[in-house]
Amino acid sequence: MFHVEVHHCGPDACEVTVTGELDVATGPDLHDALARAITTSRNVTVDLSGMDFCDCTGLGVLLAAARLARARGTDLQLRSVPHTLARLLRLFPTSNALSVADGPGPSLRDV
Repeated sequence: MFHVEVHHCGPDACEVTVTGELDVATGPDLHDALARAITTSRNVTVDLSGMDFCDCTGLGVLLAAARLARARGTDLQLRSVPHTLARLLRLFPTSNALSVADGPGPSLRDV
């Protein structure tokens, strides 16, 4: 089961919490939530600690959000990146596209 929730953390910041499997079926839900968060906040943190799975479609959603954030001048950071996503990030040339915040979860260098 997939769930995405946006928590506003102040006048210009929010956290998007993702739980479950991010794939072709659930990607549009995350895409919509991230687009709303990016257009209403200058600082967006995506907490992935509850994400169980991410395929290439999910990676594409995160990359599209990073492009939108960059175009709007919004700081978008991933936090608590699960091992499966960290591995995808290392396999594809995306290391400069997505910012990973310090916090729980594997470092991309450790995968």
